[in-house]
Amino acid sequence: KFATDEQSAEEKVAGAQFTLRGEIKSLDFDTYKEPMIAFEGSTPERKVACYFYPDTQDKYSHLKPGQTVTIIGLCDGMSQGELVMAYCRLISVDP
Repeated sequence: KFATDEQSAEEKVAGAQFTLRGEIKSLDFDTYKEPMIAFEGSTPERKVACYFYPDTQDKYSHLKPGQTVTIIGLCDGMSQGELVMAYCRLISVDP
């Protein structure tokens, strides 16, 4: 739905809780002191950015790009072509 009607889709899912499973594209532990894991989106220009609770970098420092993880978080809408998930928690890491 986001690919065809971003505004309508955002209105329907903003604030909803989702469980996501995917391969980590990139990680950022420095910006805003909120760890962020990015998953590839429906196109190369889009991604899903999952922000974790502030100051929890140590809890996620073992993660690496290419690993498959499951997380749960709240949809915070779209920002600069990214689907933003907030208050995320790591559920599992595939071996």
